[in-house]
Amino acid sequence: MNSIRTSFTAVVLIAAALVACQGDDKKATAAAAAADDSLMAASSAKALANRRRIADSVVHAAPETRSVAQQLGAERYDEADADLTAAVMRESAKTRDCYTNTVRDMDPDLTVVLYVLVNFGAAGWDLVRVEKSTQSSPAGGTVVACLNYRAKKEWNLPTKNIRAGAHLVKIVYTPDSAKVAAKK
Repeated sequence: MNSIRTSFTAVVLIAAALVACQGDDKKATAAAAAADDSLMAASSAKALANRRRIADSVVHAAPETRSVAQQLGAERYDEADADLTAAVMRESAKTRDCYTNTVRDMDPDLTVVLYVLVNFGAAGWDLVRVEKSTQSSPAGGTVVACLNYRAKKEWNLPTKNIRAGAHLVKIVYTPDSAKVAAKK
């Protein structure tokens, strides 16, 4: 009987030790999870700061539209006036997914500065394309190709009160602008 009692006591002590260890494991697991969350938050903050730094450097390095027009040939190109710029910006919303899909599928840190040529002839606009671009990675080429393909099919630009010529409009896409567009 004594040996049964001793065996029973041993089993109870082992069970108690296991329960105590499991409790410690839960606390240790919770502590480890909290530490992981802190590291992930810090990592996310660093990634966001890095993303903004890259975007800012690309945007600040990109020349103004007037400078690009001069580089390409001031006798041939000019900076679009405010009305045409507003129309291009409005129409570019139709093809914004060229950028947002590239960000989602290829490079979440992609920043692209596009100089879109809108050429007006006697019959209205006859050419819309990205004439020059600055980008943070080669994935920007995907945005350019997509926009060049779709703009001439989907954009409806005004045909009156626009003087003939090759006009440039600057469009800037950053990861932060992609998030704003996704929320709308």
